[in-house]
Amino acid sequence: MGPRLAPRVLALARLLRRLHLERLAGQKGIAGVNKMRAPFQVLLIPFRLKAAGPEYAILKRKDDGCWQFVAGGGEGEESALEAARRETQEEIGLTGEMLKLDSMSTVPKSCFLDAKSWPKDIFVIPEHCFAIDVGDSALTISGEHVELRWALYGEAFRLLKWDSNRTVLWELNERLKAKA
Repeated sequence: MGPRLAPRVLALARLLRRLHLERLAGQKGIAGVNKMRAPFQVLLIPFRLKAAGPEYAILKRKDDGCWQFVAGGGEGEESALEAARRETQEEIGLTGEMLKLDSMSTVPKSCFLDAKSWPKDIFVIPEHCFAIDVGDSALTISGEHVELRWALYGEAFRLLKWDSNRTVLWELNERLKAKA
């Protein structure tokens, strides 16, 4: 498959998966189909190692124009790791080995439309953090984003809107420096 065709095939596969799940979710009596958003968030940093230092892929959101890493919620009975893998595939068209990071944050439930379906005693949800070394792989952004930028630590830190993104960026950057 040529380099120009691969992103189109991935985008089509994502669309077909979404349409298939929506169709199944609309059918009654099918066990295990639950697209309800789970009460947790995942945050994932795509990175690559270059001579000048690690570069981090940051994404500019279409809806509010803020810069962030790959982020999203679990669906149905997914684990945080499964959600991170799915979100990575959906948002940048890539799969691979995930590195679980120690950083943890919480997000107010008021940030999510689906929160009304969660138990009344949930006020904040955990944000689980991961990273993936994408090497020289080409990334393809989803319709959620309008731009992807590779940035060194300082630039990424300045552009990121959310404190949780900056904290996990710091952790990953320190881990990569310790390995070097």
